[in-house]
Amino acid sequence: MVKLKIKYLSLILSILALLAFVQTISIAGPAIAANINQTLKASSIAIPSDRLGFVALSPDGNTLASVGSDEQIMLWDIVSGQTRATLPNQFKDLVSGIVFSPDSNTLASVSGNSIQLWDAISGDVRLTLPASALVTDPVFSPDGKTLAAVAQGANVTLWNAQSGSTTQVLTGHQNGVNAITFSPDSKTLATGGQDAQIKLWNVATGTGQASLSGSGGAAVTDLVFSPDGKRRCMRWLMGCRAETVCMPTVRPVRSQT
Repeated sequence: MVKLKIKYLSLILSILALLAFVQTISIAGPAIAANINQTLKASSIAIPSDRLGFVALSPDGNTLASVGSDEQIMLWDIVSGQTRATLPNQFKDLVSGIVFSPDSNTLASVSGNSIQLWDAISGDVRLTLPASALVTDPVFSPDGKTLAAVAQGANVTLWNAQSGSTTQVLTGHQNGVNAITFSPDSKTLATGGQDAQIKLWNVATGTGQASLSGSGGAAVTDLVFSPDGKRRCMRWLMGCRAETVCMPTVRPVRSQT
């Protein structure tokens, strides 16, 4: 019996070693990536300390994107630590956000009122998305078909990530939008605003599905759906204290705006 337990314990440890992937970013600047497999290999990626807020790891764990002090975007190979491609900032504004698509093949970058979609393998520009106002916080839908970003004026714009065309402009918040997130099935977008409102939108039609009031009139700062899409969690910022509440997504609708 003891030998059997030891055998299974060894098997479990072997599986964990094969699957483990560790990535840490040093406050001093360099990002250290280690892939634990049959052998342990580590690579050091130098990132300027003032640009650590502009780092994105691809979902497949193979590529790290960072924004340099010169506003160029660097794509790094996690295993080797070598630069895979350099993406020049073609606009006068600073890069304010980068995010990978769910399949890791596309990188979206935001600069002022411009969004570019890059081929994460070749480093070529795939699309430049039309935007008439300053945009921030780009987010891909889980199916990779839609890109959403917060636009100046408390609006949220949706684009077709394949064609680059604008599909919806969502309006309804009275002040700035602080948080946006897609449901796991990509059919619903949740937005949270400075106006203490949480709104649910139909991605296909752009219509409002529900509008909920935040806690005590506090701004909504974070939103997340549970993996099965049955619950959503919201975080409100009330002075120096943050409050988080989770509730079923089937909660009765309060309004349609």
